[in-house]
Amino acid sequence: DPISAEDNALTDNVMPDLKADSSEKSVPVENVAEEIVEEDFATFESRFMSDPDFQISRIIFDNLGFKSVEPEVEPEKLTPENWVIQRMTLAQIAKTGKYKTKQDLTKDTCVNQIWVENSGFLQQYTISRIKGKWYLTEYFERV
Repeated sequence: DPISAEDNALTDNVMPDLKADSSEKSVPVENVAEEIVEEDFATFESRFMSDPDFQISRIIFDNLGFKSVEPEVEPEKLTPENWVIQRMTLAQIAKTGKYKTKQDLTKDTCVNQIWVENSGFLQQYTISRIKGKWYLTEYFERV
């Protein structure tokens, strides 16, 4: 015989009680919270800098910003097509001795700054934790 909707234990969005002792009630599916695992920032940063596909997948380009090299040139909106893959972590950049760096890391936000003293060059980017995962959400560069 075919199984009807009345015979299906998942009807009405209710999880079936799989225990032999059915003294506990079934839990409605909509009340089961999705567990969010908090991604470690150092692990994220290492993978972000070493895996170009991962890097592109973790950039929110909608509000990322614009790239401008020369003042007289119209700024260009950053997109996956014109994004230059970043390869060095802030710690690696600091070790070169060519740049000054600063990092403000909180539970859900990291703001990194890279600059050259008395040159006008500044790069600042914000990485935000969204639903447990880190994403590049803001980017600013002045040359």
